[in-house]
Amino acid sequence: MKTKSFRELRQRMTPERRAKNETSAQFALLCLTVVELQKSLGMSNGYSRD
Repeated sequence: MKTKSFRELRQRMTPERRAKNETSAQFALLCLTVVELQKSLGMSNGYSRD
């Protein structure tokens, strides 16, 4: 099975889809930053399994 480059896949996406993907990626990075900040402050995210 031949793989495709991400550049080729991105070129085939509509501008709207690319924008949605960029927004989703930025949101995921923001969530990771918040979790790291909570950990550094000793805070819980409210979803622990303790």
